[in-house]
Amino acid sequence: RRSDQCGRLQQVIEFIRTNPETELSIVDLARIAQTSPFHFARQFKTSTGLTPHQYVLKTRIERARQLLTDPDFSIAAVAQACGFATQAHLTTVFRRHVGATPGTYRRICSSRFRSFAHDSAKS
Repeated sequence: RRSDQCGRLQQVIEFIRTNPETELSIVDLARIAQTSPFHFARQFKTSTGLTPHQYVLKTRIERARQLLTDPDFSIAAVAQACGFATQAHLTTVFRRHVGATPGTYRRICSSRFRSFAHDSAKS
């Protein structure tokens, strides 16, 4: 039974990671875990140290950080691809978690890459 719970929790985590753009309710996630929303939330927090909502936000921010390194993605497109309702919502949550706005983060990453590429060209 315990290994079944772990397996189902891993399914939920994988679902969150592969579907960050999807609206993910506690009811939907509990359904994947085949348990009640109350028990799912408790089990999830005990196993991961985060509430399901916190974990979803963390996963979406990680994905946004990856996408922001690609200048072909607008910040609005990044927000949509990561499941944020608007660019403003992404900016608010991103600033809270990362300490910088998505635009600032993108500029920092871009300047680091240019600096790295420049230094590599010298070698």
